[in-house]
Amino acid sequence: MSAKNTAAVRMCLTPEVVTNSLVPTAITSIASIDGKPQGVMVESSVSPKVGEVVKFKDVGFASINNKSFVVTGVTAAGFSIGNVILGDGTLSADPIIEHYADSEMDCMCLSEFTISTAAPAVIDTSTYCGSASIPSAKVEAGTAAAVGYVDTNDSGYLAILEAIETGKEYILRISLGDNGYLVMPVVLSGMSYTLPLDGAQQYSFQFTFGASPKHVFA
Repeated sequence: MSAKNTAAVRMCLTPEVVTNSLVPTAITSIASIDGKPQGVMVESSVSPKVGEVVKFKDVGFASINNKSFVVTGVTAAGFSIGNVILGDGTLSADPIIEHYADSEMDCMCLSEFTISTAAPAVIDTSTYCGSASIPSAKVEAGTAAAVGYVDTNDSGYLAILEAIETGKEYILRISLGDNGYLVMPVVLSGMSYTLPLDGAQQYSFQFTFGASPKHVFA
């Protein structure tokens, strides 16, 4: 095992509205090789770059439908995503993949970021006759607490303010250097400020995940 520091960590949000899309002509599974996990190969006449975010719409495979990923490899015929199990399915009649170019992303200069994943919720239905429970209908994927320094000249700070104002869902990409990427849909909320007598002006807010963080890597 080789531990890595956070020097290469970067956190970026997609724009509110997607402006690019591509049509896959084939989606196939990549077998596990040399200890690497399975992946997905997408054939398309248009290929995004490594590190760019893609979101599969209804492409015919339940394991990736309406889910977001980060491209981990590019070939002449298309692109690939590592650590994804394709599962059963057939390419749909009108498959669409939304594509967020790297130049569209708003990157944030945060000083702290802490992820808290949520355990599956249950409802206690115990009686005097015995203990019992049922799964909760409310599904929570988790949250992340974030802290940064106030700077109205920083485009990342302005993007955070806008995302909190809209209350809409964005896609968060966390670059981990050689360790790939974390990607998840998020809603931003709860902006607060800390103004110390002797110190930097800070802000803090919360990401609420629409799905559990997915770790993809080549």
